[in-house]
Amino acid sequence: DSDIASGTTTKDSYTYTQYKNIDHPIAGDAAVSTNDDDLTFEFGFKITDQGQTSNTVSFKVKVNDSLPINVDRAVEVNEDNSLNIVISPESFKDGEIDIRVNGYDAGNGNDGYITLTNGQSIRITDPNDDSIEIGTLSNNGDGTVTFTPDEDYSNYAAKPWFEYAVSDFDGDTAAGKVNIDVKPVADAPTITISTPIMTEDAGNTTEGTAQVALGLTRPALSKDQTDKNGVTGDSPERNGEITLTFTNGNSVTGAKIFKEDGITQVGNEITTVNQTLKIVIVTVSGGTDVDYTYHHADITASNPSDAIYLTKDEYEALKIQHAEDNDTDIRINIKVTSYEVDDSNTPLDIATYGSQVENETTANMTVKIHPSTDDISLIWDTAIGGIISQTTIVDDTFTFTTVDEGDLFATPIDLKSLLTKTSGTETFDGTKADLDGSEKRTYTITGIPEGTIITLGGQAAVANASGEAIIVFNNTNNQAADPEFTMKLPEQYSGEVTGKITLSVQDQGVDSGDTASDTKTAEVYFNVIVNPIADIATIQVKQSVGFEDAGRDGGNTIGKSDVINANGTGGIPLNIKVSSDDKDCSETFNVKIEDIPVNAVIYYDGVVVNQLPAGTITIEDFDNAKSLIFIPPHNDDSDYILKVSSQTVDNNGLTIDTSAWSSTKDIEVIVKNVADAPVGTDLNANINVNEDNQLNLQ
Repeated sequence: DSDIASGTTTKDSYTYTQYKNIDHPIAGDAAVSTNDDDLTFEFGFKITDQGQTSNTVSFKVKVNDSLPINVDRAVEVNEDNSLNIVISPESFKDGEIDIRVNGYDAGNGNDGYITLTNGQSIRITDPNDDSIEIGTLSNNGDGTVTFTPDEDYSNYAAKPWFEYAVSDFDGDTAAGKVNIDVKPVADAPTITISTPIMTEDAGNTTEGTAQVALGLTRPALSKDQTDKNGVTGDSPERNGEITLTFTNGNSVTGAKIFKEDGITQVGNEITTVNQTLKIVIVTVSGGTDVDYTYHHADITASNPSDAIYLTKDEYEALKIQHAEDNDTDIRINIKVTSYEVDDSNTPLDIATYGSQVENETTANMTVKIHPSTDDISLIWDTAIGGIISQTTIVDDTFTFTTVDEGDLFATPIDLKSLLTKTSGTETFDGTKADLDGSEKRTYTITGIPEGTIITLGGQAAVANASGEAIIVFNNTNNQAADPEFTMKLPEQYSGEVTGKITLSVQDQGVDSGDTASDTKTAEVYFNVIVNPIADIATIQVKQSVGFEDAGRDGGNTIGKSDVINANGTGGIPLNIKVSSDDKDCSETFNVKIEDIPVNAVIYYDGVVVNQLPAGTITIEDFDNAKSLIFIPPHNDDSDYILKVSSQTVDNNGLTIDTSAWSSTKDIEVIVKNVADAPVGTDLNANINVNEDNQLNLQ
């Protein structure tokens, strides 16, 4: 890759790869240094560049003889694992190795060594008792052996061992001893869980005392329960305390644990997140004699602190009681740790033996609590501004004192002050009610005027054309015992209201997947009569303009007829409009017109209105849309000022209220003059007159 011409040079290299072991010429004991011989290989190369070839350059590779290991050593393997042990970098000669277990045994001959061919194995025995077999050593033939301890065997105090004598394929020999440290490893204990199921407050039959068995099973010891050597070094594993952790304790505040009798409380009331309950198994109920066939020796009458001491049967019969009206599922984590122990049942020290001498198991269980809707009540309990009576149940009807139109708009009805707790929880006086938000409440008010405004704790609903308003409680109101509750009638409404208030409650639960409980309702009724108040009407008038003899088609003819056209057709329209703030269409208007000139006539809706007294008419139930016609006196072109006033009549079907007459307004009527037709314009065609006589033209 070098380019001398360009001045570029590189430092190249060669890689030597050996695919098989090389037979070295010197064979013998690996412990003798002279038997550790080398073979040297020399390689030569030339470089050709730009047509020029260099002289041969050589380099050497030294290959050292690989010898079997000839020193004693210690290896380690974890309990329930196997270990591949290298004896020689090269394969054993003929695949064989001589193995001796636990020293010289004259009965085996050959100083106790046994030759294992490739694939053969031999049992390894405990260092303290060669009659106890603790594992298997297998010859792999490739320079390695594999040691596999028997299941659950370990020895923290002594190391089993074996000796070997071996020759590799090119004749190098070695002998050595391997001490095997079988490190203890704790196996996992077993936790069996259940899923207790209950209904909130047992369907509201046992408020605050509903219990269910937890269905606990004492966590099982690990599978390592046999002493594999019968002496110091291996002992059955033991468990520590059992810990129950209430992972959502802050959401189930007030829950308690009891013994099977349902009376004897165990531990403290649950109030905080991840609150724990530690349990130690004892042999006698009520005592502190720890069951050391289950626990290790560090578990005592005082350790761990705050532990509860129960027999196995007592532990497995524990019950839980949820807080009243709280259907939150109770989540429990169960934890227990298995320990490797010494012959005194004391846990092995982690610092000395490693963290694997402990094994923790955890499992989660859930106490499923199905929601149940509490009974509710709603009645009238304060007779202010009316009287309380019965329609269906006692005190379920309120009849308000009669009020005037606009009163219940200016001052809405304070339903909260008249009813029991608006949440429907009066039975509990709002102290033990189910107000955790799981119960969903709705108010439906019917039979009220359209536009009525219902408010509940800051929420509002307006009655529709069917006279119904619905308020679904928001989260805040769902958790309030007695939220504000008012009803405001429309400002212009008058009449009789016969209404009903229905409270619906359904416990839908607080956990995902909960099945909603049944819906419960409570109803109250109310009656109120609102007297009408006639509003002052507003009169709008505008100048009216017409011609002399308007409405008398013959008035300006030769005959000068004063006959009025049928229905007053052709008369002068009077521009009068009457209105008020009435919204419920219960109001009508009367209109009075005064100062009507003599011989003038007024038509309303095509009909003459009688003047009583003369010069004055009154039109009842006046309709702006109907025609109002003024017929001036015959052959009169005078302008007139008419005075107009109005009166409001409010009739809600029960009561009539009539306002006073309003002040008058002037309406100017302009009558433009029109010339009458001339008389005597016909001349006699034959007129005779004597000379010097007078001619009279007629």
